[in-house]
Amino acid sequence: MEPFVLVLRRGQRRRLLACASGCVLAAAVCAVLSFLHVFNGGRSQFTVPLLGVVALVNAVVLGDSAFGRTVVSDVGITLWRPLRRRTVGWGDVDSFEDRESGDGDVSRVVLVTRSGSRRALPAPMNASWGRDDDLGARVRDLRARLEFSRSEIVEGRGMASSRTRLVR
Repeated sequence: MEPFVLVLRRGQRRRLLACASGCVLAAAVCAVLSFLHVFNGGRSQFTVPLLGVVALVNAVVLGDSAFGRTVVSDVGITLWRPLRRRTVGWGDVDSFEDRESGDGDVSRVVLVTRSGSRRALPAPMNASWGRDDDLGARVRDLRARLEFSRSEIVEGRGMASSRTRLVR
């Protein structure tokens, strides 16, 4: 099976990065306002610096989401983001579910493991600010790869059991 990578559409990434830039700008404004307030003899208040920290954390989360990708290979599925990576082997994958938005459209693809934990895939996704018209085809391809890997696992187990019978 040839590995492939799912990424966000260019427009989706651009909008996430624009929001992240706005958060960085808001954090910078909060830092400048806090500095000017203290420099002019005012008491230090926690509201404006706290808003700056919240804006900076949002910028990091948005930037992390903008560069997220899903790598599908023979080994399994790697949920890749710049700040964190997690690989789930095909033997641990139970299914792929569609997470629907409030208006009934599929917005995210969720990987469900055999233990019952759920992980939203970094890509592909739909949002009101960025549509992925190929989302349905990508989900069908992911499900087809899951079925293909399950058939390989079953065939591999069947061959191993026949080999052990021959050795005995």
